[in-house]
Amino acid sequence: MPPIITGQSLVTETIYNLLSSKKAKIHLIEIKDKGSGIINDIIIHLTLILKILSISFSVNNVVYLPAARSVAGFFRNAYIIIFSKIFRHKIVMHFHCGDYNEFLINKGKYFILINKYIYSKVDIFIILGESLIKNYDILFNNDTEVVVIPNGIIINKKLLDTIFQNQEINILFLSNLIESKGYLDLLEAIKVLVNERGFHNIKCFFCGTFLDSSDNHFFKNKEDAKNFFFDFINDNNLSNNIIYKGLITGNEKHDILIKSDIFILPTYYSTEAQPLSILEALSYGKIVIATPHRAIPDMVIDNYNGLIIDFKSPKSIVDKIIKIIDNKSLQKYLSYNAIDFVEKNYSHIKFENNIINLFKKLEAIN
Repeated sequence: MPPIITGQSLVTETIYNLLSSKKAKIHLIEIKDKGSGIINDIIIHLTLILKILSISFSVNNVVYLPAARSVAGFFRNAYIIIFSKIFRHKIVMHFHCGDYNEFLINKGKYFILINKYIYSKVDIFIILGESLIKNYDILFNNDTEVVVIPNGIIINKKLLDTIFQNQEINILFLSNLIESKGYLDLLEAIKVLVNERGFHNIKCFFCGTFLDSSDNHFFKNKEDAKNFFFDFINDNNLSNNIIYKGLITGNEKHDILIKSDIFILPTYYSTEAQPLSILEALSYGKIVIATPHRAIPDMVIDNYNGLIIDFKSPKSIVDKIIKIIDNKSLQKYLSYNAIDFVEKNYSHIKFENNIINLFKKLEAIN
């Protein structure tokens, strides 16, 4: 749950608030990590078990679990699932990652067998898109009940015609700054656009937190990555063109989305599934430029509501940005289609109805 800001935490909070609004009786069990070491881990897990046991004597409970993509997270979920089945609770597991097959394969056949056995006890799995189901086929079988519920977003059609309204070209990167999110490719593209192609009116806003990740390979840690980021700006005289905003939420995020013309996510992030930030940008009528990674082609249709770029290619980013800048009619076409596409396929109303219908089916709400 927030204040940790990820697509998963935001969706979990949305579901919690939605079920609360339907007068469901909810027990929120949060894992509070207040230290490190074996003793601390034992205390955390014993506390979690006691909390689960304390609410397990009532009937018709539904246990909702955001899925974990780690060995430790799996074994935590495993005993929650085991206790839940002992007390005959129904279990809903919500996957937000897009690479579960790869995760399992990397852990070996015994982990796969344990994983399949434990997760066979889950009643319903939620995944984010039809195109992602192939990424779980090691785990799922013909008897597995899988429900596809794409993320949803609020649409405001009053936000049409908010792009390219001034002399500046405002570009937005809104995601955690992990190498495989492609922010280094975007940095290089901005350098080329400003210093080689002469687009000195470009302003690119990087909004997110530098994070350590197994997907980082160029830098030892997030501090090294952050130092490189600012050195790159200074070394290439881009202080007027690249602005780092850090983590933004609420009104600040709303304001910068309105201000932006182009949203770029050149991601090849290993656990990427259906980036919520892309849906947010589309809902504001922004022109989205992104890679064809995981479920992104379901959201961004090339030359219809956005543009698709090559992986790890600053040149591809440069070419697409120039294509947009040089074509006013394309700007309007992509912007209008962005909002219309989200409204038809990813509206928050459709998402909420899907969640409500699922929990009604499980008799968790009336």
